[in-house]
Amino acid sequence: LGYFVGSFQIDAIGGWRYMFGFSAPVALLMGLGVWGLPPSPRWLLLRAVQGPSLKAFVIGGGLVLFQQITGQPSVLYYAGQILQTAGFSAAADATRVSVVIGVFKLLMTSVAILKVDDLGRKPLLIGGISGITLSLLLLSAYYKFLGGFPLVAVGALLLYVGCYQISFGPISWLMVSEIFPLRTRGKGISLAVLTNFGSNALVTFAFSPLKELLGAENLFLLFGAIALLSLAFVVLYVPETKGLSLEEIENKILK
Repeated sequence: LGYFVGSFQIDAIGGWRYMFGFSAPVALLMGLGVWGLPPSPRWLLLRAVQGPSLKAFVIGGGLVLFQQITGQPSVLYYAGQILQTAGFSAAADATRVSVVIGVFKLLMTSVAILKVDDLGRKPLLIGGISGITLSLLLLSAYYKFLGGFPLVAVGALLLYVGCYQISFGPISWLMVSEIFPLRTRGKGISLAVLTNFGSNALVTFAFSPLKELLGAENLFLLFGAIALLSLAFVVLYVPETKGLSLEEIENKILK
């Protein structure tokens, strides 16, 4: 909704207010709906039991940490600026392409939702992170020696968004909701959320200073190296949870 409204307010001074204003009722409705959610029977039964699982936190926290430090805030938040450097000199043109990227993001999320139980969590993570790594290397190459080919930047952004939305975007949170033992689920998920938002803020605020210090080509190369590291983390450490009950997942992780 925000992308749709924003596309009509590109040239309006202060048009961003309409984008947030039209989205606010949806957020309010979601907030009110939370109060009507029933307590989980498992939570009611096990709320008093303690005993955190370090391995589950390493997996869940690692996923949401890598979700951010592979450059997600930088690539998505600064997509307009990246597109302007790619030859879309007018802010309006860059914003229109950003709208296309937003729609593509929605479509790829739908693909992940439809296929996650067929393909499994881990294959989607591995495939998506591989694409993210390639897209970051393409962005680095664009800034290094492919500056005359603006479509490389657009293609790299679309590849990044598409691969992110079938991997880190939804799958990280799905696995966070699955892997923590029942007795520590509340604390575990809370710590994972804290890790996610903390690393998001860190990458967001560090992007511009790092870009000035390292240059865009080296910064995206750094993000690509981190993405490659995250791929190794998923392959070696993250379990497949497709088709398993919460109790079976707990037993698998705590072996």
